[in-house]
Amino acid sequence: MLWSISASSADGNKMRQLGYTTLDGQQIAHFMFDYTSAQQTNLGGTAQLGKSKLTVSFPADTVRDLGPSWEWYSVLNIDGLDVSECQP
Repeated sequence: MLWSISASSADGNKMRQLGYTTLDGQQIAHFMFDYTSAQQTNLGGTAQLGKSKLTVSFPADTVRDLGPSWEWYSVLNIDGLDVSECQP
């Protein structure tokens, strides 16, 4: 499963994916992918997965340069298919 947040600056010039991935219930990735540089940064830390929610933290630096009014949406992906989406 992949839980991800796609975040972008208000002008759309900077874009990131913040993600957390599990396989067979075990964490295999916690990352930030920068679309501009095509570079992934693997992050430390773990998430708290409950019956109906996931709580995961990302360093403020992962979005700081997106500006004060950055935009986002989130997706839950299972086996390559987006099964849930959230957009403010």
